[in-house]
Amino acid sequence: DNNGDKNKKPRTSSSQKGGKPPRSKFDPSKKPLKGKFEKRKFGEKVDNKKKPLTRNDRKELRKNRRAAKAGPHHEAIYQANHLFTYSLSSLTKDDREQKIAETIDVIKGKLNDISLKHDCSRVLQCCIKYGTDKHRQTMFDEISTNVIFMCTNKYGHHLIMKFLTYGSQSIKNSIASIIIKHSRKLAAHSKGARVVDHLFSTSNQKGQRRRLLQSIYAPEINILEGPDAVPLS
Repeated sequence: DNNGDKNKKPRTSSSQKGGKPPRSKFDPSKKPLKGKFEKRKFGEKVDNKKKPLTRNDRKELRKNRRAAKAGPHHEAIYQANHLFTYSLSSLTKDDREQKIAETIDVIKGKLNDISLKHDCSRVLQCCIKYGTDKHRQTMFDEISTNVIFMCTNKYGHHLIMKFLTYGSQSIKNSIASIIIKHSRKLAAHSKGARVVDHLFSTSNQKGQRRRLLQSIYAPEINILEGPDAVPLS
């Protein structure tokens, strides 16, 4: 219709409207190009390759990454991991005891935290295996209040199993008495079940095995055999 064409407004460019004119593709006011698109003279070479890191630089970066991942005790973990650089089985007895004593001095007071790390857990297992009864007792005294949590931890439960294998009889009895009280809870846990099974297979006391089975199948035994138990007769 002619009336419809009259109502239509003619198209106008941005320059006619009073706005900014469209920028050209090669407008010099644009930001300079970077990288391989950067303008340069004919024959001019631009080296965009990163300088290769030296061995010390890579070592420092690796150390910083591990420190950030390890948390507040990264220095103690770093020093304790040096124990893995030695073959403890090939050292003499005196040298082995000296290395383990130095490691225990470094990690003293931090055992509950660093024993849950995968690398430091292995170091502590070596200390339990090759250390003396005094070394084992020092380590156990620090974690004695945290046994149940360590039994259910991915890396901590290995430490409890090492104590049950290489620890003194007093350490084994202490761990066994704690595990027996929470045997039903641990037996239903994927990591705790390993500890319960290890205790049952390594225990050299028949009474201990009997009490472990009774606490699993008859939890009332823990109440009747407690310190406040009253005989029925």
